[in-house]
Amino acid sequence: MTDRIKTNSIDNTNTINNNSKEKIDLSIVIPIYNERESVDRLYKELDKSLLKLGIDYEVIFIDDGSVDGTYNKLLEIHKKNSSYKIIRFRRNFGQTAAISAGFNYSKGDAIITLDADLQNDPQDIPVMLNKLNEGYDIVSGGSNVKRLTFNPNADDWHPYSHPFQCKVFYESGTVGHEDIYIMNCDGENIKKVSENNRRKRVPAISIDAKLIAFMGYEGKNSNIFIMDNNGENIQKLTDNPENCGHPDISPDNAYITYEGLVNGQNEIFIMNIDGSNKIQLTDIPGHDWDPVFMYQISQ
Repeated sequence: MTDRIKTNSIDNTNTINNNSKEKIDLSIVIPIYNERESVDRLYKELDKSLLKLGIDYEVIFIDDGSVDGTYNKLLEIHKKNSSYKIIRFRRNFGQTAAISAGFNYSKGDAIITLDADLQNDPQDIPVMLNKLNEGYDIVSGGSNVKRLTFNPNADDWHPYSHPFQCKVFYESGTVGHEDIYIMNCDGENIKKVSENNRRKRVPAISIDAKLIAFMGYEGKNSNIFIMDNNGENIQKLTDNPENCGHPDISPDNAYITYEGLVNGQNEIFIMNIDGSNKIQLTDIPGHDWDPVFMYQISQ
């Protein structure tokens, strides 16, 4: 089979891949950035795990603009085994863009994502694949995987676990009729947070668990709203005709970060928790999505 290098001026990539779009059993998507020292070990661990499966597979590395020679190491692997493919970004676009590119080029009936630094053990691939075959929609690497929701009539997604309480908030419902629910970390005691008819998605919880920020819809447009944890006192915080979404509340309960469309491109914003003093944080080519605050705990 002949390899081709395809240049795409839209997503700014070079791709080394076969040109066939015939479906295969499994695609492994791995974003990678400046991991030259770990590439050989990653390949050995992947090869050891994948050869046991006895299925057709591909591994797609997305080199996110590495400058340490990672790409040359990936080329060596591709020459050894053509099942290992490479997408190369000409500059660093970030993990979200890398994973998206990998999904776009993948051919597998099932897709598993892994980190290049071996934080996810490739030996878990058979376990994750078994879970997908059991009917799970999303599987993450790790042990003791437990399914929390069994809802045949609606999608359950965008879970948000509270950092200090054993509670999980998530959205559930058919498309266009999503609402926010809460459950214990064992999947028990599921409750709908609000009876308000507004479409509510992508919840984020304050550190004191008293406030919930979310994407709320008015027609087809989404904006950022906030409400009490009992679903009352709903307040609209943004008014962007091009849509806002994916909020997160800062650990000190002072700010909300979120994504907002500006001239058709997603950018990251921050504002006070009452909706005042909105500031745009990013302005670079490409979409910027799903901002989160990091918690730092002193020992």
